[in-house]
Amino acid sequence: MKKDLAKLTLFRELVYNQPKELSLDYFSELLNISKRSTLRTVDELAHDLEKDFEDMEIKKNKYSYSIMNNSLMNNEYFIVSLQLFYLKNSIQFVVGLRVNNLL
Repeated sequence: MKKDLAKLTLFRELVYNQPKELSLDYFSELLNISKRSTLRTVDELAHDLEKDFEDMEIKKNKYSYSIMNNSLMNNEYFIVSLQLFYLKNSIQFVVGLRVNNLL
């Protein structure tokens, strides 16, 4: 869940600062994690977007990043969708469904 929150934080920053590029250093300080962990988190976010949100794309430029919205949907839609995506796939959610016999 902590990793998903980090990815969601990065996504929000990219969306709200669009079209500005944000640096790896900025993300590392924002999340209070190492640059190596930040790189991994950005890569995982890019993979999540590629897999389930094909209209959103992270553009990499050496050690800075920006986001491209190739959809007619506004950015808020994608933020809420990504939040629900991570919630739906969280251990707490799945365990809650099993406990309540909904899964």
